[in-house]
Amino acid sequence: IYFAPGGTHAPHHIFPEWADKYKGKFDMGWEEQRNMTFQKQKAMGWIPDSAKLTPIADTMGRWSDVLDEHKAFELRLMEVYAGFLEHTDTQHGKILDELQRQNIENNTLVLYITGDNGASAEGLQGTLSELLTVNNLPATLDQQISTLNEFGGLKALGSEHFY
Repeated sequence: IYFAPGGTHAPHHIFPEWADKYKGKFDMGWEEQRNMTFQKQKAMGWIPDSAKLTPIADTMGRWSDVLDEHKAFELRLMEVYAGFLEHTDTQHGKILDELQRQNIENNTLVLYITGDNGASAEGLQGTLSELLTVNNLPATLDQQISTLNEFGGLKALGSEHFY
């Protein structure tokens, strides 16, 4: 079986209930989330105890530098991505469940690869549409938030309005 869903490639779109469950989970900002993820991976034995977290490049933005009026937008981008990733993972789980139901899971080699191209090329502030970047169209955070408000505000981010 070759199963290659589009998640988590842009555009990021997911049913609201998948994104909404992550409300508040990233309020500490991306640097702290990065540290928490690294420590959790160590605790689970996925990376060696001796591993060192690489420094964040000077060119990358800091959570403390994000304007208060932009934080809700940035947080919603993270919530939508997390919900999209969990939904994608759940679909993979359905395949594994079916292999088990057919009693062939022990006679099946599973290679699970999930990911994307690494860091987003849409810019350091996120975007409503990767096509803005691909077509070299400028879109400030204020412009994106204004547009988003026309479609229902932060709750619309990741919805069918942005497929």
